[in-house]
Amino acid sequence: MTHSPKNNRYPVFTIVIALAITLGGIVGSANAAIFGGYSEYYIPGREEQMASVFTTDFPASAAAGMHTVISVTATGDNTTVYYDHWEDGYEFDPGDPENTYDLKYILDAGEVQTLVGNNIPVFPRGTGVYFDGGDRLYTAGTSVTVSRSSWTEADGPNLAISWELFPIKPFLTDYTIPVGQDVAGAPLFYSDFELVYVLVQSVSDNNTVQIDDPTTAFVDVTTTLNTGETTQLFNTNAGTHVSGTSPIQVHFIVGATSRGSFEARGFNAMPDSLWDTAYANPVSGASGGADTDLYLYNPNTTSIIVEYADTAGSGEFTIPARETRSYSDGAGRFVPQNSGAALTSDNVFWGIGSADTESRTYDWGFSLVPQNFLTNEYFLSWAPGTSDPAPAQNGSPAYVTAVFDDTVVFVDYSPTDGVPDVNLTLDSLDSQTFFDPDNVNTGMHIWGSNILAVAWGQDADAAGTSNPFLDLGTANLPMPAEWIDLTLGV
Repeated sequence: MTHSPKNNRYPVFTIVIALAITLGGIVGSANAAIFGGYSEYYIPGREEQMASVFTTDFPASAAAGMHTVISVTATGDNTTVYYDHWEDGYEFDPGDPENTYDLKYILDAGEVQTLVGNNIPVFPRGTGVYFDGGDRLYTAGTSVTVSRSSWTEADGPNLAISWELFPIKPFLTDYTIPVGQDVAGAPLFYSDFELVYVLVQSVSDNNTVQIDDPTTAFVDVTTTLNTGETTQLFNTNAGTHVSGTSPIQVHFIVGATSRGSFEARGFNAMPDSLWDTAYANPVSGASGGADTDLYLYNPNTTSIIVEYADTAGSGEFTIPARETRSYSDGAGRFVPQNSGAALTSDNVFWGIGSADTESRTYDWGFSLVPQNFLTNEYFLSWAPGTSDPAPAQNGSPAYVTAVFDDTVVFVDYSPTDGVPDVNLTLDSLDSQTFFDPDNVNTGMHIWGSNILAVAWGQDADAAGTSNPFLDLGTANLPMPAEWIDLTLGV
């Protein structure tokens, strides 16, 4: 349900009562990972930044403006989403929510609010009000799943990126980018990274932000940002460090032009202090050479050994200090079909994944989520099968892998009703794709008897090579209790 700006003036205690009702109505194993609380989000990437990425090195055109899709999926009933446009200043006050929002939406479990910005002008941006980068969300009730997708109107979603979005609570002050343009050439030849662009957003005022490429003599960017403001550094190298005097969020976009004009992948950066020693990758390879590869970075001052396993076998490989190595180099193969990948080490590391690596046909990217944050329940945000308003095909499923053997996985297709449409048992390292029969996976509810890793993105075995199929995808973030302002765990 949508409410018009600032015209529903209920007292604050109404929210408290609604929250109590919401939490009281959540029962059953399907909600084991759902928590009640409050979350705040900022939409990253101002539109002029996004247009600069798509038009500086790619032959894209921003003449018709930018296209943005912001999606919010509720994990429980009576979840309130307050929307605050940046254009008129950040007015929303959590202490007086019913009198300070621009827009309000009330969502039940599995319901999705998709907000689309069409023909957003750039160069200059102007003062018009759109759903776009810089906007703010505040949610009350249960946790939500949020994503942001972007492309130029003229070129469409064949040159596009998607980002899964963290709430601001896990934001920290230090981030390291695991790939860069230096790994695209000899001796590694990881050509997905011929172009690397880093974008940084502050979520507080008077925040001194620095971006430091380790291959240059000095800190490359030093600037002071206020809430919602952004900065960037283009053409960066592996190990680029981003810091703020207060919390920031960091995203990066990579691309290649040597194989043609349309290849880009988007990634959500994980704060350095949240990096872990174990990861589960849910995205399998496809047939016909559409390979999935992982790129792992060792932040330590000494080399580390990474143990790996997939359905084709297991082994180990070494990553030198402060260097990047691919899964295919270490394991001697790409991630197999119908297989996830398990990665562990005695020391912290982090990585990202490229679907259809070193190709522009089905290109999309995803970040690895530390295993200690994974949960047993997920809702997909914006996840259509194609870009058509009413898709006739489904080329972009959910990817699910189990961390432990004999994990029973349940899937409730959207619109959800709490009753699983599919259930099957997965062993560790199995990767299963799920396609909603109505060709729109948005809002799909996935849960299991044990923890899962989940992603959404294009499947080369199901999608065509051009429009309306989407060269997009994201990891699907869990929502552990420590990432929200928790009021009650259910």
